[in-house]
Amino acid sequence: MGSHGTSEVLQVGENQSLKPQATASAIASHPEHIGIVNKFRFNWDFDYDWYKPWQWPIFNNPHIRIGKLTVFTGETQRSVDLCGTDDVITSGEWVDFSPC
Repeated sequence: MGSHGTSEVLQVGENQSLKPQATASAIASHPEHIGIVNKFRFNWDFDYDWYKPWQWPIFNNPHIRIGKLTVFTGETQRSVDLCGTDDVITSGEWVDFSPC
């Protein structure tokens, strides 16, 4: 969400594999200038394969932890650090990040 009141759900990092203690990056574009980023809502989905039952939720509970996101806006050429709580984020859960 930006200071101009503009917000939209954008899909980033489709089919991206995450590893422990790794840094990941993704690029997304928005057709409007959103201003200064002041909030970021994050959600992720684990894609279970029907032919790999050991990955199904009854056997496996994948989760991630995110301590900080850095968002770079192309319009203003500014980056904003957004902090999380570093708590467990499960598949399908929405988490808000605010400026640090």
